[in-house]
Amino acid sequence: MLKEMFQQITNTLISENSDALEFEKLIKIKDYDKAYAMVAPSIKETLDINEFKQLISIDSLPIDIPDDNAVKNFQESQKIYKDVALKFSNLLVNNNFKDAHKMLSKTLKKDYTSEQLEKELKNMTNYFQNSILTVATKFVEEEGAIDDQYIYVPIEEPGNSEAISLFIKEENGVLYIDEIEWGRP
Repeated sequence: MLKEMFQQITNTLISENSDALEFEKLIKIKDYDKAYAMVAPSIKETLDINEFKQLISIDSLPIDIPDDNAVKNFQESQKIYKDVALKFSNLLVNNNFKDAHKMLSKTLKKDYTSEQLEKELKNMTNYFQNSILTVATKFVEEEGAIDDQYIYVPIEEPGNSEAISLFIKEENGVLYIDEIEWGRP
């Protein structure tokens, strides 16, 4: 099912379904000019080549593009959303707020700067005893989905736990964080 979802996201960008695997391969090898040539005309109307490169470059993608075998082996559709939530959360706890900010939807970027993400995390964990935070990855992988696109991510230190709840949304074929709830419910 996840393979189909990834295919659907890829198809949003390209003009023909049969080109999806070729498009993915071009992105993997960073041949963005050839990939852009495959983009559907409706996308080209809103994105020039430079915007496309920025959007689709591996460094700016919220998730890594899985190889063909990984796509075939995904067992459930929620995994891709959990991966996005985990990547975002790990960027936060590792104080990489600039890259975390890149994972926000256009709408959410209006609400948060990189500095505001840092402030929210610090406010949420201000009673923690030390500054070494971790993400409860195993919990997220096993139980973290509230529903298909809404992921609950505990952020911990020994003896203390908080959480963020993230709503994941697709924009132009890429998954982004569209809502953040800071703190346990």
